[in-house]
Amino acid sequence: MENNDSLDEMTLWPELKGAIKQMKETMPVATIYPWPDMEVGDSVLFQADKGESLHVLRRRVGVSAYHYGKVSGKKFASKMLPEENAFRIWRTE
Repeated sequence: MENNDSLDEMTLWPELKGAIKQMKETMPVATIYPWPDMEVGDSVLFQADKGESLHVLRRRVGVSAYHYGKVSGKKFASKMLPEENAFRIWRTE
């Protein structure tokens, strides 16, 4: 097998193909956020750090919730709270 940084599954040994397929089927989506544990109606408040823009926080956290929702089929809603320098995300479905 060649040393190639851009290997795809077609160039792997047969035993590795099976292991990768099994991992894809059994491994949950990894996230540092609480999305998998949230029930419908739950919400999480994200407070912006000192000097952190609320828009940067929204972009970072909101994109994560959006992508997790696409993969899992769950739905999330969000709202910026400028008076609290925070951003809240609710699980809606």
